[in-house]
Amino acid sequence: MLYSPTLDRAVRFASAAHEGQRRKDRTQPTPLIAHPVMVALLVQRCGLPERAVIAALLHDVVEDTETPLEAIREAFGPEVAALVAALTEPPKPMPWEARKEAYLASLRRLDHPPEVVAVSLADKLHNMRSMVESLERAAAEGRSVESVLSVFSRGPALSLGFYRRVLAAAEGRVDLPPEAAPLLGAYREALAALEAALGEVG
Repeated sequence: MLYSPTLDRAVRFASAAHEGQRRKDRTQPTPLIAHPVMVALLVQRCGLPERAVIAALLHDVVEDTETPLEAIREAFGPEVAALVAALTEPPKPMPWEARKEAYLASLRRLDHPPEVVAVSLADKLHNMRSMVESLERAAAEGRSVESVLSVFSRGPALSLGFYRRVLAAAEGRVDLPPEAAPLLGAYREALAALEAALGEVG
């Protein structure tokens, strides 16, 4: 189907929820909605089902806005809501390490659809590529990289470790659909590029 009213509604829903929010990169402020749109495009280009594309658009809505999961369930059904729930970290009063452990456990749960892992790969892939681009831009412009690195709330080393564990969780899912293979390959490349970029900085 060339046009999907449900997908169109999801774009508008996510745009309204994230209105006024910005990406963390202080060197080049970007509306936050650019991130879930890019994640959804990555998922869509792999040929994954529409529910995964919609979940990609909405994956940060519950975590980063005041929108309750029930609003997503009412608007887009239980399958999309279940995907978003599995991709949502616990509330931020919980320590960073505990939130990441809970997220990784969610990726490994076989009762969670494998589309959860595909969306997670696309999400972190875009984050890593954005970080590499920011570091390269700062270097090319002769600027300090401190403002770029400040997005790592626990420092680059712990964040890299988390990205590696997301990859391990994805590789451990034997039920990952074949359509997600390009995401795995691109994720490995982006992780290597970020490791190299941070190695040059450090």
